[in-house]
Amino acid sequence: MRTDLKLYTSGELDNVGVEALWQLLVAADNEFVPSLSSRGEGAGERLAPNVPSASGGPRGYFDEIRSHWIIFSLTNQCAVGMMSFIPHYSNDILRDWSPCSYLSTLIVDKPYRRSGVARHLYGYLIEYSREIGDVAVATRTWSTNAGHLALLDSLGFAPVKTIPDHRAPGVDTIYFAKSV
Repeated sequence: MRTDLKLYTSGELDNVGVEALWQLLVAADNEFVPSLSSRGEGAGERLAPNVPSASGGPRGYFDEIRSHWIIFSLTNQCAVGMMSFIPHYSNDILRDWSPCSYLSTLIVDKPYRRSGVARHLYGYLIEYSREIGDVAVATRTWSTNAGHLALLDSLGFAPVKTIPDHRAPGVDTIYFAKSV
């Protein structure tokens, strides 16, 4: 499935983008390990669960990634997928792949999964990363996220580091990177 893509740079989300982001995060909240609503603001690196916000849903996570760059995949002007990322990113784990475009969140709405939406988003991010001078695209996921692991493998991403039991007992965090 080919969709239209719309890029919002940091802080550029308009009201339509804010609503689309919130709806996708709420729909996929409990599919993440740990859930997005349990992460809270600032939990991006440590993935330590927090108490969900009083307003319900992934409010803290939503507030955190609103400052990231966001690409929406649109069908009939409706967001069916999103990818948030940080350009020119570096940390100790990714130092050999830096500066990179660091993908922080990928969500495809359930009816559109396995239709090429995530692959299209990745393709755009890889090309965009080249254009802005990043040397790689990097991300992380959990060891039981079979769909995402298969996609990363098919796109040529290499595992960079595994942190055992980082997300839960028996659920590792795995970092991946791909040169662009």
